Order: sequence, then structure tokens, then C-alpha cells
Amino acid sequence: MKYQQRERTLTLKNLSINGSGRLSLSAKNQKNSTSTSKFNESRKDNSMDKKSAIFTRRSVRVYDPSKRATKEQILDILDAAMHAPTAMDKQPWEFVVATDPEVVNAITKIHPYCEFLPDAGSAIIVCGNLKEQFEIPEGGYYQYDCSAAAQNILLRAKELGLDTCWCGIAPEKTRMDAFKKFFKLPAHIE
Repeated sequence: MKYQQRERTLTLKNLSINGSGRLSLSAKNQKNSTSTSKFNESRKDNSMDKKSAIFTRRSVRVYDPSKRATKEQILDILDAAMHAPTAMDKQPWEFVVATDPEVVNAITKIHPYCEFLPDAGSAIIVCGNLKEQFEIPEGGYYQYDCSAAAQNILLRAKELGLDTCWCGIAPEKTRMDAFKKFFKLPAHIE
């Protein structure tokens, strides 16, 4: 599936929702031949309003269960995540989206600070793909790249009128292993 947005073409390599309500998505941004400066030129004012998402976003731990993110909103948020900068444009991320109530409830059992998640109704787990990351002898950059994607998730959700809360998994090994086991992630995905 391909679609055009912000002078870039996103190619969705793997988009599926299985019976358990888990949606997995991996994608690569492919730069279009059109310069992104056209996008910037079309903006009237490059100044940032203090009412914008970057200044008004807060971590929320109380949710109204009647206000859930739609599939379209989740895809929009993931699109924003995939526009995050990455080392050498490697885009070493994988996103796991949990919307099934049983899956969402199970997350609260493996993450001690997600007790509010059932009322939120969904979770996006940002994972790093060790095979795709930019590496140097001292290590890789996927944690930085995925953090930038996570920030874009938070900001775009705010712009869409949705509340969020970043609940860290890495670098806590026990928590990372629990998520890896629960979601049956391959060895190269953290």
C-alpha cells in the first residue's frame, strides 16, 4: 500500500491486524524526487505557537473509556512516527499496536506503570530493529531513533485531541524480555 504525504512516499511493508487485535507495522520512508523545501515554502509562518502540541502535551494517566483512538487516527499517528529523524535514515523501528481489550489488559500485568491502559483502550509499542539500525563499533542508534519516533507519536496524538502517556520499557531488561515474549517478537526486535 502506498500513499503520498508531505512530499514523501511511505511504503507500508507489513500492515496487518490479527484476531488478537494486534496490529504490526513496519515501513520505510522513501524520499520523493520533489524537494521538501516546497513544503516549507508553502508555510506562511515558521514560528511556533505556544499553544502547539510541543508546548501543551502532558502525560495523562486518567482516560475516558468512551473516547478511543480510531484506526484512522492510529494510522495517522504512526505516519507521524515514521517521519522522525534517524541516524543515516535507517528507520530501524517496528510498531506493535494493541487494541484488543485482552491484550491491553495483559500489558498491565507485565508493566507496573500501565494500570490506566484499559481505559485508554490502545497502546503503541515502539520497537527497535537491530538488523536495520545504523551501527558503529561502540553500538547502534536504534534507541535514539525510536525515541524520536515516540516523541512524534505523542505530539501527533495531542494534535488529534488524544491524550497519551509514555511508559518506558527499555532499558529495563526484565520488562523488555516480558514484552518480547508476550508479543512473540523475533530476536532482532527489541
